[in-house]
Amino acid sequence: MNICFWCKRPKDDKEGEPEYFDYEYCSECQKEVDKGIVIVQTTETSNGNLPIKTDLYPTGKWVVVTVDELKKVLKDWVGLPDALKNRHMFMNEQTWKTFKLPN
Repeated sequence: MNICFWCKRPKDDKEGEPEYFDYEYCSECQKEVDKGIVIVQTTETSNGNLPIKTDLYPTGKWVVVTVDELKKVLKDWVGLPDALKNRHMFMNEQTWKTFKLPN
């Protein structure tokens, strides 16, 4: 059974052990993603998950923030234009805690 990495819900009706094959959002997660910019918590240390980008491994934590919220909080961040263009960004665990994002 293919499950969504992000919410752990099944993505298909197949029998078998739950496993994820990719980082594609299921339809329910996609509805949330469409509301703004996705921030994905990552670690540079292999944690058993496949890398989402070279040397970045998702922890499974993620949030969606509005464009206005991101611009307000990260207005001086050099990576802001890329985050807005790509509609997502990666954040390490320490920065995640600093911004008091959900656990």
